[in-house]
Amino acid sequence: MPFSTDVCWGIFLTRNLATIISSLESKCTSISTTMCDSRARCMKTISNTVIVINIIFVSQYHLHTLETYFSTPSLFLSSNNIPLPMYS
Repeated sequence: MPFSTDVCWGIFLTRNLATIISSLESKCTSISTTMCDSRARCMKTISNTVIVINIIFVSQYHLHTLETYFSTPSLFLSSNNIPLPMYS
C-alpha cells in the first residue's frame, strides 16, 4: 500500500529493509548445495538490491522510486521462483 508522503515511506522501508533482506537470504540458503550456480545468482540478486537502494538514497531521489522498484513483479519471491539479477 503506497504511503502518502516520502517521509512515511522512508520510515516504513527503513524499519522493514532488514526483514526483506533476511527473507531473501533465507530463500537463497534453502537452495540445495548441489545448485551452487542458482545460490550464487540468488545472493547476487540480494547484493544488487542493496546496491540499488544505496544509490537511490545517496542520490537523493524521491523515496517513491523505491516503491516502484519493490513493486516490480520480478522482484517478488514465489514458492517456485527466485528472481534473477536485473543487471549484471
